[in-house]
Amino acid sequence: MFKSRRSHRIKTAFIACSLATAIAAGSAYGEGWGKRGHHDRAYGGLHKISKMVKHLDLTDTQETQVEAIITNAKAQLGEPGEHRQMVRTFMFETKPDAADYQEKLTEVADQMAEKVRAQILVIGQVRKDVYALLTDEQRAELEEKINSRMARHRDDD
Repeated sequence: MFKSRRSHRIKTAFIACSLATAIAAGSAYGEGWGKRGHHDRAYGGLHKISKMVKHLDLTDTQETQVEAIITNAKAQLGEPGEHRQMVRTFMFETKPDAADYQEKLTEVADQMAEKVRAQILVIGQVRKDVYALLTDEQRAELEEKINSRMARHRDDD
């Protein structure tokens, strides 16, 4: 009976240590709770633009200008996830059997559509502004990188 308890304690301690090590390693290499590394979609794709531009050989002036463009875009876009929270709140707080449910639902859908529209316009303007800063060689290199990336993700059936 004594060996059984001792064996059980050793197994429990081993599992606890393994779990603690896994958690510590995850937090050391991760970006924290709620982050998804390079798949983080905060600010609607600005991270993809900045990541693509980082692979180019930019001058210091170009880097500063690109950072300013992206910072300005983030300010225009507002807090990431704000519109998703609005939809979640509506869905959980509004009862489907309410008399004005359909009207409120349409209103929330219209607000969400406007937020997405604004986001697309801001991202498009960022791409245009960044593209205007690049030299012809940098544009060609960027186009090559985009095309190679798209080729990897294309479904070639």
